[in-house]
Order: sequence, then structure tokens, then C-alpha cells
Amino acid sequence: MHRRAVETAGCRAGSVKRGLLNLANTPIDPDAEEHPYQQIAADVIRAIQSAELRVGGRVPSESALMQTYGVARNTARHAVEFLRAEGWVRTLPQRGTFVVDRNDEGKPSV
Repeated sequence: MHRRAVETAGCRAGSVKRGLLNLANTPIDPDAEEHPYQQIAADVIRAIQSAELRVGGRVPSESALMQTYGVARNTARHAVEFLRAEGWVRTLPQRGTFVVDRNDEGKPSV
């Protein structure tokens, strides 16, 4: 078995995998006014603001978000797209999604 497979073998949904955070501080509330993707994005933003996720740090993958929050891939993808549109993260093809440096105005720095 490859080393990576060994490191992640036995991890269950909601557990912390190597390099990932246990974000589900706030479970998805189906009765909330916010859509599930907005609730996930808010949880990731809280992790960024509390420095649990640092600038340059990898944001959990869509698959990890799906497992953590028990949502469909489309919901996880929409959450990441929302974070990207709001300037919290950037996605590098074949590498992942990372927290961006933001200036004092809350906009991503160039």
C-alpha cells in the first residue's frame, strides 16, 4: 500500500485527515434562511478569521466538504465558488484551493 493511502486509511467522515481541518463547528441547518452552501462558506470564513486556516493554507477539497457536512458535490462546489467570488480563496488547477492574503479593506491583495 502506498504511504498516502496508509496515512488516510481508516479516516471516517468528520475526522481530521492529514492536512485537513475539522470544520463542522456548525452543522448544516436545513431550516436556516441561508442556503447550505452559504453555511459552509461561513464556517470556512470563520476558520480563516480565527487563523485556523492561514494565508496560503489549503482549504478542504470538495470531497472533504461533502463528507464533513453531508452535502452533495454541487453544494460543496457552490460553497468554494462563493468563497472564490468573495475573494477569500483561489483555486490552482491540479493543486487545490488556498486561502488568499486580504488587505485591510477585506479585498484580496494582488
